This record gives sequence, C-alpha cells and structure tokens, in this order.
Amino acid sequence: MNDIHVQGDPVIPRESFDLQQLYTFYVAAGSRTFTEASERLHVSQSAVSHAVRKLEQSAGFRLIVRDRSPVRLTDQGQRLYETCGRVFADLRRCREALQKSSGRNLAGRLRIGATVEFGNSILARGAAPFLKRHPRLEVQFTFSHDLVRPLLADDLDLIIDCRVHPREELFRASLFRETYVLAASPGLIGSARLREIGDLERVPWLSLDTGGEWWQRFLTHLPPGVGVNPRRLLPVNHLRGIIHLAMEGAGVALVPAYCVQSELARGSLRQLFPEVHIPEDRFFLYCREYRRSEPAIAAFTRFVKGLRLDQGPVSSAGA
Repeated sequence: MNDIHVQGDPVIPRESFDLQQLYTFYVAAGSRTFTEASERLHVSQSAVSHAVRKLEQSAGFRLIVRDRSPVRLTDQGQRLYETCGRVFADLRRCREALQKSSGRNLAGRLRIGATVEFGNSILARGAAPFLKRHPRLEVQFTFSHDLVRPLLADDLDLIIDCRVHPREELFRASLFRETYVLAASPGLIGSARLREIGDLERVPWLSLDTGGEWWQRFLTHLPPGVGVNPRRLLPVNHLRGIIHLAMEGAGVALVPAYCVQSELARGSLRQLFPEVHIPEDRFFLYCREYRRSEPAIAAFTRFVKGLRLDQGPVSSAGA
C-alpha cells in the first residue's frame, strides 16, 4: 500500500468526517493487519485502504504508519482511535437508551466470549433465561482460550476468563470461585491400588501442558514430608479430553470441580485425596472500561453474577 502525500502542515478539515470511514479506521486500527480488518468488516482489503486514505485526506495528516506491520498508528491516529472508541460507545448507549425509553426490550448485538469448558459446561446451560428475557438482543457466543485479543480488537463485547488481565483499559468484575478435584476412574483406583498419595507414581497424570506445570497447584500443597513425581505425563490440550481419558482409566485427572459434577455423581469418576487443599481460581468478567455501563453489558453482568457453578442460574432476577 503506497503512502499518501499530504502537502504542508496539518490543516483543519474543510469537511466533516465520514462516519463509515471513521468506523473502518477504528476497526483497522484495532486489527493487526488490513487483511484482518477486511475480514472483520466483510469488505475487501482495498476498500479498507481506500476508506482510511480518504479519512487521512479529510483530516490533513497521516493516521497509520504504512511501512510497518502489524498496523501502527501515528500520534494523531492514536488520539483519533481513542476518540472513536468513546464516540461509538456513546452511540451504542444512546441507541439502547432510546429503545429502553420507548418501552422496548434490549436490542442490538452482544458478543460474549468465554473459556471453552466454562462456556460449554456452565454458560451454554445457564444462559437460556437471559436469552428469553431479551428476545430482541442478538447474542453471539465464542468459546475459546484466546479471549483478550479479540476483546481489545472490539470483536467481543465482554469475556469471562479465569486469568487475571491487569490492563487499565479493561473493567473487571469478580464472579465465581473455581475449586479443583483430583479424580480417577473406579477401575484405575482399584487396579493401581491408589490408597495413599505416593501411589500416584504408579499411574499416568493427565496434564494440560507438557511440562507438568498444571499439576503444581496440587504438588505445592501436599502435606509436609509428602512428595510424589509422575511416572508418565499425558498432555491433553482440552479439559474435556482429560475427563474422557480419566473415565476410561488412562490416568488421573486434576480438573475444576464444576467440569466433573455429573461424572462424580454417576460414579464414573471418584475424587482422590480430598484432604489436600488445592488453591482455588476465580472467574472474572471483562469488558472495556468505557463500556461497562452499556445496558446490554450491564444486564448480562448482573445476570452472570447470579449463575452458580453447581446449578446454573440461581434466578433470572435483575437480568
């Protein structure tokens, strides 16, 4: 993409900014490349380039540095990008306020991201009351382990994650505590004679990583004088895969308790060594700070705080 040539010093634009060009620039500035922006906008890459170029001509100065990849903004471009974020958020709030004042339910679009296991085990089962309460709201769910990047790129409106993301531009609301259990199938417990913690060395350990870091939350909280090392690690990159392998007797599993409630209730898995205190994690809801009071985001935040990891929604009040 060739540079535009702006003659002389920056000038005051003689014409108003085009709203569509501003939005195209806003999406492009939040993307890594113009190709990514074109996919998000469902237009061609040349259309993105043309819109940004026209906006620069209207502004009288460059907004994007074109000899660098990924996309990098000039100082003026960064200032305009931040302003666009506030303006488009204000427009969304205004639209939703007008709809609310007219007595209509929430409308528009709400794009929700969540971790894969939480999304499938809890959110997909518990979100029905919220969806029924707001039938005009277009809700989109994305279950992924890559959540913060699309949130910052404005591809998601809010996310639910068990990781701490200390970023000033993000609002964080605490949700639930996540407890862990060590579990195995009855067959493996019997055949390997898993009666004491040291017996774990007889069986494979199912892990979310290849180095066993996943198991440190258990190993670092064993009773004094008790130590154990895995005979074999079986890395699996998905909790549901770990659970299925554990039920088939392939190894022992360290998993969030909410993931295996039904398996423990049916007896296809049994909890091991509950006397070991495994540190808890916490789920958080994140959105951009300036968007936290938007009606749809605020309504869903209230709703999800009423969800319980063991039973789904407590009630639909305040949704």
